[in-house]
Amino acid sequence: MPFGSYIVHEIEAPTGYILSDESYPVTVCEDGEIIEITAENEKIRGDVTLTKIDEEYPDNKLSGAEFTVYSDEKCENKIAVLNETEKGVYLLENLEYGKYFLKETVAPDGFIIDENIYPFSIENDGETIEISNTEVGKGFINKPKKGAVEITKTDVSTGELIPDCGIEILDKDGNVVVQGRTDENGVVTFEKLRTGDYFYHEFDAPDGYILDENSYPFTIKENGEIVKCSMTNTKIPHQPTPYTGDNGSDLLAWIMIGLSLAIGSVLFIIRRKKGGKNEE
Repeated sequence: MPFGSYIVHEIEAPTGYILSDESYPVTVCEDGEIIEITAENEKIRGDVTLTKIDEEYPDNKLSGAEFTVYSDEKCENKIAVLNETEKGVYLLENLEYGKYFLKETVAPDGFIIDENIYPFSIENDGETIEISNTEVGKGFINKPKKGAVEITKTDVSTGELIPDCGIEILDKDGNVVVQGRTDENGVVTFEKLRTGDYFYHEFDAPDGYILDENSYPFTIKENGEIVKCSMTNTKIPHQPTPYTGDNGSDLLAWIMIGLSLAIGSVLFIIRRKKGGKNEE
């Protein structure tokens, strides 16, 4: 370069780095002089975040999940784990420029883990990438684990199946979740119950049976589990009709009284006739 004073300024940054706004003044004053300048670039960094949501209740944000970021699609090279900054909100800050893959590695209690892998890239400094497994911006949803309970109702003495019995499911706090009635086989099934603790309770006994007022606990632990339970009913004791006399016996008694009166009247008339003849 010809002798003189100059300003050195970066006009294009290396890939993955922030363009430097520094200016470096230099002066060339000797023939063959080599002037060295040391310039620094900062790497592009960004954040990745997501909001964990109950699929059935979007306002319910889910704690207890774990999300891991990998540098490869096979998810073998682990980079970091997102931190839960508030209920249901997960964040990883200062992730360097590059392409990454996010995977859910632990699901919230009672929910099904999302096995999919979600690619994303950090390309612009200071940007925040929001990951969704549904419509963008709608959150990262989880499906709840669900099971069923099958309840069979029988006669306590005979084992006979009892239809048309009203049974309800209560949650652990005693609130009614769902009601149903036993079918012709004495069975009622309640499906799509989330994993957790419940009670089953009879709210309407069939004709001729005593209502069972007890509540019985059961637990659904796994997705797709069917818990089988049984209940019995006791028949209402037969109440004999109080004795008020036999109608047939009463009729016979009246007949006998009538005959006695008739015979007495006949005898009385005969005696009077005999008495009249004797007087003559």
